[in-house]
Amino acid sequence: MNDVSINNKRKELFTMVQRAGYTRIDPECVNLCVALNTLNGITTQESCCGHGDDPFRIWFVSDTIESLASLMEILAKTGKHNVTSPWTVTVIIEYWSHKRRAHPVVLLLEGPVGGYKEAEDVATLILEHCNEQKENK
Repeated sequence: MNDVSINNKRKELFTMVQRAGYTRIDPECVNLCVALNTLNGITTQESCCGHGDDPFRIWFVSDTIESLASLMEILAKTGKHNVTSPWTVTVIIEYWSHKRRAHPVVLLLEGPVGGYKEAEDVATLILEHCNEQKENK
């Protein structure tokens, strides 16, 4: 993924944030949100870096199971020395989704408390994956 594509995705993200009525996005979340939105079929909905007190969280939707599988494959690479990845994905089916979100099933990507460096590492892995996919076409 070249710098122009990344910058375009960054602009798209900030436009989405403004359209949703938010005034800002946690700076620690920007690169991971941009990377996630670069994955085919993945669209971020909300995010919170946890501010050092809570887990790093990004809510997103996936258009296909294949898109989700790609993300899961990437996250599996974040485990070290045969330890499970510190990142998890949880399916959330919310009763109020019809009021707040257009998608009835939302996924939650959750990382460690204070996992800012880890979030950057995941963003890098995602962008590397996207570059590999582009080169293989």
